[in-house]
This record gives sequence, structure tokens and C-alpha cells, in this order.
Amino acid sequence: MLFGKKFNRAMEWLRNRNRDKYDDDGKIDYDNKGKMQKIEKNDLLAMFISAAIVFVPIIIVILGLFVLIAYWFT
Repeated sequence: MLFGKKFNRAMEWLRNRNRDKYDDDGKIDYDNKGKMQKIEKNDLLAMFISAAIVFVPIIIVILGLFVLIAYWFT
């Protein structure tokens, strides 16, 4: 693999950095809730607004293509 040693070194650094979040099997330790970030009051609203900004234009374009295809074949 290209840059294999560099990749392995970076992964080992990440494992050492995040060691307290994982148990011995390498799975996330969900009992360690004190170090996880908590969602604030308006974070959920911000996530919905950002998802709408991303997905609504895409959905409009796809629906517009369906309408054009339907118009051409009728």
C-alpha cells in the first residue's frame, strides 16, 4: 500500500490518543458518558436546518428531472 508506514503510524497515534474511549476489545465504551459531548438546546434544530439546506435542493432537482422525463414521454 502506498504510504503504508505513515498510515499505520497515524492509526497507532489515534489509538493511543483515544485509548480511554475504547474497551479492551477495541469497541467504544458506552459507559464512559462523562467524556462524550452533550447536545445543547438548539443543536437539533440546527441539524434539521442544515439537513434541509443540503437535501432539499437535491430533491427538487431529482423531482424536476422526473417531471421532464414524464413530459417528454407523454
